[in-house]
Amino acid sequence: MFHKEDLIYYILGPLLVPLLPLLYWQGKQIVQKVPRLPEAKGNRGYPKKKSQKDRVILGLGESTMAGVGVAHQNQGFIGNFCEALQQQTQQSISWEVVAKSGIKAAGVSKQLLSKIKTKQPDLIVIALGGNDAFALRSPRQWARDCTALVQALRKKFNSQTPIVFTNMPPIHYFPAFTPLIQKVIGGLVNLYRDKWRRALPAFQEVYFNDEIIHFATWSKRYQINASPETLFSDGVHPSLSTYQLWGQDMAQFCIRSVLQKWN
Repeated sequence: MFHKEDLIYYILGPLLVPLLPLLYWQGKQIVQKVPRLPEAKGNRGYPKKKSQKDRVILGLGESTMAGVGVAHQNQGFIGNFCEALQQQTQQSISWEVVAKSGIKAAGVSKQLLSKIKTKQPDLIVIALGGNDAFALRSPRQWARDCTALVQALRKKFNSQTPIVFTNMPPIHYFPAFTPLIQKVIGGLVNLYRDKWRRALPAFQEVYFNDEIIHFATWSKRYQINASPETLFSDGVHPSLSTYQLWGQDMAQFCIRSVLQKWN
């Protein structure tokens, strides 16, 4: 079914055709200027202290889940997310990350699920959206591919395992991007957000943190002085401080929305 976000994509898309050569040229310039950082080392983590209940979390996704911008996954999103959850729930948490820079939603189902070693996670966390937007995929394609990923995970694991999608990437803030690319690709990411939020009622135990990341909000919420210049490692990927904030913020979201059963 077509919705507002689909109409915006198909109406505004042709109007942007004259800008495609400029977008392409600016994109090539960005690729040349932005350093290619490696994915973080370490795809498994274990609790420092044991508790009466042990939980296993599986992280899937693109470069942000792969920890690009920091040296080890303990410093990345999943490490900070699980550390915050462990402190809040007083339960020991181990984790596995299966992620790849440059991957799109459709690629996770085709390329990554077979690499998962975890037998039965208690929670699956997914970070995607940036690469699909850079490829200018439509909101319908994005929602279709995310739906296929959820279905594949349901087939592989317990149908009641909670699946959480993180916030969409804040492309509107990327310092390495030109204002035009921030506007176009950032706007497309917002259409993905609206489309996926609309699709969620069709699923059980699937959640989405649809809050748009604004550093001013994080600054106030966590009593810090956050700015785009300090919160990106290379102008595109998160810095250590951003992974800490994002992991903490997503942990709070999960505690409020998902983990009432963790008792």
